[in-house]
Amino acid sequence: MSTSPIRHHLPALLIIIVVIIAGVLVLPSLPEEVPIHYDAAGNPDAYGPPTTVVILFSIFLPGMFVFILLSDILMVYRILPGRLMAAANTICAATMSVVYGTALAVNLGRIESIAAGLTIGFAAVFGACFVLYFREARRLDESTAALGSPAYFEKTRPSWFFYLFFFTIPLVPRYLLLNETGIGILGVLYRVTIPWYDVESVTAMGLTQGGKKTGLPVKIYHKLTDLVLIRITGKKSSLIISPEKREEYLRTASSFMGEKPTA
Repeated sequence: MSTSPIRHHLPALLIIIVVIIAGVLVLPSLPEEVPIHYDAAGNPDAYGPPTTVVILFSIFLPGMFVFILLSDILMVYRILPGRLMAAANTICAATMSVVYGTALAVNLGRIESIAAGLTIGFAAVFGACFVLYFREARRLDESTAALGSPAYFEKTRPSWFFYLFFFTIPLVPRYLLLNETGIGILGVLYRVTIPWYDVESVTAMGLTQGGKKTGLPVKIYHKLTDLVLIRITGKKSSLIISPEKREEYLRTASSFMGEKPTA
């Protein structure tokens, strides 16, 4: 696996480049004064020269891209190697491109309603997100099947509670792997390995466990599915996962921890 996540962010960069070039190309065709802001009902409530809109998005879109990219390189990728932040960057770029493109299309007379344009554009973006996510999920299923028969390998069964909220789906682990090295946690957009010498305990989780930071969402989730708490040495936060066969997982983890190597 590459040590840099930059290549995963290229789709977002491509979207931004195409949109900025398109905005510059249509600039001469825009009227001398265009809406630069809309109220909640989709009605324009401020006007200005078209260059204002083009310049604003030409600065904002690359700025947003760089911010998310640096967040991935400097923070997230060290903890969750994979394409989690790259996917977020692509979604943000596509979403803001819909806003920009709709505004341009309205002023060019290609569509009449900005609300209709946004509705269609957002539906297309999030529809594509669902299709791509489940395609990657299928690829992960196929790649994990090729691992053979490790000591313990299981597909997690999260509650449908998570599927009610689109942005939580990429965070849910899909597979758990136990072997001599440690605990492997495989999501569609990330992969994490926790060495055994960093694992303090693996226990069943109750509502009062896991520290105050677990909060209400964890308590609600506990009502809907079984939980396992992996406490990591030297860290205040804990990782929560949901294996289908919790008791078997706990027994296997305990047997590994009885012989876990030292750092």
